[in-house]
Amino acid sequence: MYAEIQPTQLLDKIQAISNSAKDIVLPGGKITALPSTKIRTEINGTLRQDIEDFHLDKNSSMQLASKLDIPKPYYDRMKQKAPDLWANNCNHWFEKLDKNLLMRTWIRTPPMVHQSPATDTWRRPDHHVHGTIRAILSDRYRRIDNLDIFKTVLPILTEQPDMKIVSCHVDQYKLYIKAIFPKIEGEVARGDVVQSGVAITNSETGNGALKIEALVFRLVCLNGLILPDGSLNKRHLGSKIEVDSNVFRAETLEQDDKALMMKIEDVTRTATNEANFTHIINQLKESADRPITMLPREQVKVLAKKASLTEDEHDNILAQLYTASDFSHWGIANAVTAASKAANNYESATNLEYLGGKIISNPQLLAA
Repeated sequence: MYAEIQPTQLLDKIQAISNSAKDIVLPGGKITALPSTKIRTEINGTLRQDIEDFHLDKNSSMQLASKLDIPKPYYDRMKQKAPDLWANNCNHWFEKLDKNLLMRTWIRTPPMVHQSPATDTWRRPDHHVHGTIRAILSDRYRRIDNLDIFKTVLPILTEQPDMKIVSCHVDQYKLYIKAIFPKIEGEVARGDVVQSGVAITNSETGNGALKIEALVFRLVCLNGLILPDGSLNKRHLGSKIEVDSNVFRAETLEQDDKALMMKIEDVTRTATNEANFTHIINQLKESADRPITMLPREQVKVLAKKASLTEDEHDNILAQLYTASDFSHWGIANAVTAASKAANNYESATNLEYLGGKIISNPQLLAA
């Protein structure tokens, strides 16, 4: 999961994705479901009427079913086996909607959207996304876009000597950036050196809040651990979007809340602060001095139940714990983050890094 990438390369990729996107805000009466299972939008311009047909992907289908209050299993069954019935049902409830919907779309396929850590390369999406709705959201959804975030944090990150973006993942749904600052480091125990860093996550499609949190990078195993202390966790909720010109191109959107950008700057700067990292080191040392109070197998079982871990995750954590033979809270946290290397996808791996951080900040997570 960890493979260094140059900031300018990542910026180019995020920019390319932004250039491929378009937002549409319409009332339900201007949206039509077609028997082809596409969605037609009707946009009345000053000189002409624009009609565009879009595919629905898995994410936007789930959100559309929710917005129209159609049970998802029934929605899926209609769409797959009775598309005419699906269209009639959707259109009936579109007409009943008394609010606008924000549709986030692709107008062309992004050139590349995902870094493959194994090869340090970028690849195309798993499916053709030209003319696809990637999200259907409330007209109160606050658009905090990846390009705005990265342009805000990049100057602050590059203030740190030798800053490295050691891991990232960008796709049509989520952004993850993990950067480290090698000049800011400390020892948890003799020879166990960790470096300061920052983890940034965001979703443009209703799949998670904007988060900026402290990242601890352990050199002995090259694992990351994400701590919630002093973090920013901003939900995408804002003022109602009025239907004005109806269409907002991603390349012309401007961030209307400078206060949020200032807060992003402040939180990012805190994450690069050496005094803040000293506090984190003290937390880690305390966890290293705190032994677990039950047998390792029972301890991992308790954690798995509280954190809703899969059987594979449970087994991997237990194996890592016995391999390292560190039966402290710090040892459990490291076993969890080490297990992230075997995760099925980037999101699952990152969730384990978050879990490792929660073990440090909330010792009760390991209580029986």
